[in-house]
Amino acid sequence: MRGSLTIMALIATFWLLAGLAGCAGCNDKPADDDDTTSDGDVDGDGYTEDDCNDIDADVYPGADEVCDGIDNNCDGVVDDGFDTDGDGYTTCGGDCDDTDGAVNPGVGEECNTVDDNCDGLVDEAYDSDGDGYTTCGEDGEVGTEDDDCNDADPDINPDSLEACNGLDDNCDGVIDEGTGTDGDLDGFTECDGDCDDTNADTYPGAIEICDGEDNDCEDGVPSAEADADIDGFMVCDGDCDDADPNTYPGAVELCDGLDNDCDGVPGDDEIDDDGDGFNECADGDCDDTNPNAYVGAAEVCDGTVDNSCDGVDDPNEIDDDGDGQTECAGDCDDGNAATYLGATEICDGEDNDCDGTLPAGEVDADGDGSFLCDADPDCDDNYPNTYPGAPELCDGIDNNCDGIANDEDDLDGDGYAPCDAPPDCDDGNPDSYPGAPEICDGEDNDCDGTNHADELDADGP
Repeated sequence: MRGSLTIMALIATFWLLAGLAGCAGCNDKPADDDDTTSDGDVDGDGYTEDDCNDIDADVYPGADEVCDGIDNNCDGVVDDGFDTDGDGYTTCGGDCDDTDGAVNPGVGEECNTVDDNCDGLVDEAYDSDGDGYTTCGEDGEVGTEDDDCNDADPDINPDSLEACNGLDDNCDGVIDEGTGTDGDLDGFTECDGDCDDTNADTYPGAIEICDGEDNDCEDGVPSAEADADIDGFMVCDGDCDDADPNTYPGAVELCDGLDNDCDGVPGDDEIDDDGDGFNECADGDCDDTNPNAYVGAAEVCDGTVDNSCDGVDDPNEIDDDGDGQTECAGDCDDGNAATYLGATEICDGEDNDCDGTLPAGEVDADGDGSFLCDADPDCDDNYPNTYPGAPELCDGIDNNCDGIANDEDDLDGDGYAPCDAPPDCDDGNPDSYPGAPEICDGEDNDCDGTNHADELDADGP
């Protein structure tokens, strides 16, 4: 009994002490003070006795509770209202999902596609091979089609391609599906080494054909079957230059010196047939059969009208007078049809036969325009005033070549000649001479240049 009383006394003492401790300072407020006075209000928030933190103006009775680890409204509860799921963790305390009590920093991570422990990682430690797939899959259920069925092999996951290896590479529950069938019916499957089970010409040991495929499944596509220049033709098709897209069988020949159409030779106009260093298409050689004809060549007498290929004919190669011979062929005057190499000499003062000399009879030594070979020849080719038809001069010479040597004599026997001083004004009339008496004959008998006055009919006929 005494022991029981002792125990009860102890309990009473405990509660008394607790009450005193809980009420410590309850009566410190002055009798004339109230909750709205500033006396003793250290933080100036308007509260003293009921202010549970008088050094923080944001903490007082009735303040808005915020998630900061402090009892802002002094109701004795810290961060009340910020642990919605009641798991003991607030959103400011690291709870990344306050609607799920099973998600907070204090729980262990599970394989469920959820960040259970709020460390920023989902299903960590459930992707051992680091291939991006976990054993719990995308839906969080282990053993479903979207999980990693072998977390020790990074090549095995739901996105891997199925290989012919006896494994379920894509985790669909089927091993080697699609790889053991003979899709092209060539007698080989992918598991047998068929590298293209859609092409019956492609299988291990097949003969290579010109189709751009690795037919024998050994060493890739042969170089002869590659279309390196992407012109639509392979070497095995006859492409003679698989590095040039302008070169293939049937291509149009370009002016590039190449065999574009693969017929074995470049285009005709690309070949320098005459070896003069010029061709027709690139250099403008106007005659690729003549080494003396090309752009810029000198004009020469070789029968080629336009050696320089400038579009202008060489005048020396043209027969201007139509005598059948050009200057280059020896025509010494291509403006005279009677003059050419080997022509017959005629009396025209020209070197008709082009031998460089004139016959003696065609030389007009005195330059009077009359030749010794003329039908009416020059009777003196050393005197320019003597030629057929020349006017007679008082020089004692047969100027007009009429064969009469006395043209200057007194022909009418009147004692006077035309060359006398004064001259006989009419050597055919013996009644006319200087000083002759005027007679009534209508002539200037005295050679004074006028008729006598008595011979004039003053009143007309």
